[in-house]
Amino acid sequence: MMSQLGCVTVDPHTLETVYSGQDLSPEEEVQYATHPLVAQDLLKSIPRMESIAWMIAHQFQPLPAEWDTGDREMAETRRGAQILRAAIIFDGFLRKRHSRVDAALFLTRRIAGLDPKIIEALLELEPRSRALAPGPWELADLHTDMVLQQEVRTTEGV
Repeated sequence: MMSQLGCVTVDPHTLETVYSGQDLSPEEEVQYATHPLVAQDLLKSIPRMESIAWMIAHQFQPLPAEWDTGDREMAETRRGAQILRAAIIFDGFLRKRHSRVDAALFLTRRIAGLDPKIIEALLELEPRSRALAPGPWELADLHTDMVLQQEVRTTEGV
């Protein structure tokens, strides 16, 4: 839930570009790529959040296929970073209007050593879809299980 915490430092236009599935300029890519380290800095000094901070900091980084599993806690932390990376890539594919199967195939081909159980879990997490009329909606009518098809904005455009 905190993997995007560092986005508070990213230009809103850059975030809109990312979340709309568009390609970033090289400058925007550099800016966006720094947000995991910002989140790590915010979280690492909080007791018992060190491993979460590490996972977030490594969410864009490929991890070696062969891990030292002797340290159980570090193995679980690395697995968490791998799950986070896979979920972010998977979600990015969906935002670009690719199918869930195409996203899973990309993950299989491009992330060496990715546990197939992670891909299976991503495919099984089919968002519940209730076909509802397009907004405007009142805030009180929104529920946590809804998947929104467009940005949420106030009547003032914020």
